[in-house]
Formats: sequence, C-alpha cells, structure tokens
Amino acid sequence: MKCIIRCIIVVVLLLSSFDIGIGYVIRDEVDGCDCEDIGTWSPGTLTCTLTGDVGNRIEIDDDGITLDGNGYSATEIYVHENSGYIIENFVGTSPIRIEGLESHSDFGIIRGNAITGVVGESIDITDANYIEITDNTISHSTYIGISLSGSSNINITDNTLHDNTYGIDCSVSSHYNRITGNTIHDNTFDGVRCRDNSDYNIIIDNIIYNVGGGISVQSSREHIISDNKLFNNYRGIDFGMSYCNTINSNNISNNSYGIYMCGNNDNDGNNSIFCNNISSSSRYGIYIDKSKGNFLYHNNIVDSYFSNSYEHMETGSNQWYLGTTGNHWDDYDEPCESCVDSDDDGICDSPYDIPGSTGRDMYPLVCIDWRDEWMNANSDGGTKVTTIELQDAIHHWLEDKPIRCHVLSLADIQEVIAAWLLG
Repeated sequence: MKCIIRCIIVVVLLLSSFDIGIGYVIRDEVDGCDCEDIGTWSPGTLTCTLTGDVGNRIEIDDDGITLDGNGYSATEIYVHENSGYIIENFVGTSPIRIEGLESHSDFGIIRGNAITGVVGESIDITDANYIEITDNTISHSTYIGISLSGSSNINITDNTLHDNTYGIDCSVSSHYNRITGNTIHDNTFDGVRCRDNSDYNIIIDNIIYNVGGGISVQSSREHIISDNKLFNNYRGIDFGMSYCNTINSNNISNNSYGIYMCGNNDNDGNNSIFCNNISSSSRYGIYIDKSKGNFLYHNNIVDSYFSNSYEHMETGSNQWYLGTTGNHWDDYDEPCESCVDSDDDGICDSPYDIPGSTGRDMYPLVCIDWRDEWMNANSDGGTKVTTIELQDAIHHWLEDKPIRCHVLSLADIQEVIAAWLLG
C-alpha cells in the first residue's frame, strides 16, 4: 500500500512540475469555466474575450460560445463536437482546429483572424459541416492555409491567403463547399486544391496569382469553376482524373499553361470548358494529355508561345465546338491564316486543326465581340439598334447575364444606348 501511495505522490509531483498542455476550457457556466484565467467573461452573450496572449491551448467545450482573441494569440484554438461557436480576432501563430465527428456538430463562424507562421495547417477542419470562414488573413503556413478533410457545406469567402505551401485544400470526400471571393497568392504549390473524391464544390470569383497551380482538381468531379482571375501561375487550372466539371468565364492569363487536363484513356472526362479568356500562356493555352470526351467551345485563346492548344491522345477524342459554335484562335482568325469567312457569319469556312492529334474545331470563330449581338450588320437591326435589342441589352446588363461570354459594364450599356439614339 505504501508503495502505491508513493507512486501516486510521484505522479502528482511530476504533473505539477511540467506543463502538460491541458490548456484552458471555455464552457457556459460561472466565469466561463477557465475564461477568467485568460480574459473576461460575458455571460449574456457567452463571450470570452482575451486580455493577453495565451501560451496554451484554448478549447471551446460548449455550444454557442464566442471566443474573441481581441488582437492576441493562443497556442491553439480547439473545438470538438460543438456548434454555434464564433472564433474571431486572433493574431500571430494561432492555429484553429475543428473536429466535428458527430452529426449535430453543425454551424460555426471563423472570422477576422490574422494567422501567420503556423507549422502545419492554420485552419484545420475535420469531419465538420456548415462553417463560415470569412475575412481572415492567413500567411506563412508550412503546409496549408485552410484545410478541409471529410467536411461539407463550408463557405470560405473573402479571405486572403499568401506565402503558404498550399492555400485552400479540400480532401477526403469534402463535398458541397463554396470557395468564393478569396485572394490567394505567392504560395509554393496550389492556390485551391480539391482531391481524393471531394466533389460538387463551387469555386468562383477568386483572384489567384504567383502560385504553382491556380486551381487544381484531382480525382474529383462535378465542380463549378467560374469567374476566377488566374494569372502568373505555372498552371491556371489543372485537372487530373476528374470528371463532369464545368469551367466557364474565367480570365486566365500569363501562366505557363492556361488549362492543363490529364486523363487515363479509360473514361470520358465529360468536362465542359467554355467562355474562358486564355491569353499570353508561355507554353500552351489548353493542353490535354489523354483526357477524352470533353467539350470545349466559345473560348478565346490568344497569344500562346508554343501553341494555343495541344492534345496528346492515345484513344478517344474531344469535341472542340458545341452546335455550330467553336472557339476563337488568334492564330486562325484572318484570311492570311487560312480563315476565310465567305458568308460573313463570324465562323471560318474551314476547321481549325488541334496540334498533336486528330482533334478539330469545326466552327472556329473569326472573333468574339459582344457588339455582334445587337450592333453589327448581321444583327436584327443591322448597324442600328432596335428598341427590342436595347431592351434585351438592358436585361443582360441588369442581370449580369453574359452575352457572347461578356458581362456588360456601365460603359458597354451606354454604348448600346448611344447607338439606339442615333438610330
């Protein structure tokens, strides 16, 4: 018995002599549990506000808790199987880790944090759902800025991520996430990466530059990638073994490869790629390596160093047009380049051959100009704009509805109105 008591005493003394990293726990109870050891507790709003840096982990262990960093840092902020939390206003090396696991672990907000210098992932979400990650600045993570693993219905909006290894990463079946309005730059590898059967994600209206791959989709399907600005990257958009994705209305410029697609010869890609502006690629505008069964049309591909397009195919083919609409190629849009438009319908009379394979754009466009819809000789009113055409133009402008892959600006609609008045 004495031996047992001695052992217990030794263990207690050891535990009291070392920081074992238990940290601080915040709960809906008097003083917020440990809150008043590190800050102030507001019971009415269940808010713990820090009053200094915390050199240990802070765990939210109840629903509905707000943890306000108040411009201070913590060794880690941790949430396990709780919901309704808000984590805000942390700075410095303050990694945030959320583990959902249970079906009721829904809804949380991570906002207004400026996290830098984290070893690993700055914001790490595992098996959780319905989280808003917004207005954070994340930099100099040694691995990933925002990581989703097995997590769905996460909104990642209006964040700035720079100088990380990866910007945003969706893996292990992370579905139905929305990545919008973020600025991502100067990462070692990808700006946004979706992989490992992470499907049905929406990636729109992001600005991504100076990274390895702007947007990378690997072994995943049915994403919508739209209205992004991707420039000064190695690859603007990178697809590998991915299917049934929609890539449209992106501005892709000054990359080595505008769009790079890789398949395995076995399955059709069924990716739809349309209305993208791809310019000034130092290698290829669109490069396809053994990815077949894709649809590419109404893209504007110009000023690529080696070639505007290239296919390396062993089996199958891709369709470089839809109906009677192909793509615009700046190396095939004039008579001196063998593009003759004898019937003045805006389509070259002869197809455009895709280098490297037997692929053909059967309806290459002489040009893509939104004005052709209402203001040129072949429009309903000819060079004069009719009232019906003006109404149609105003509708497109008010609804931000693209016309010939162009969204009208105020200056554009003023130009249409001026032409209507002159008519």
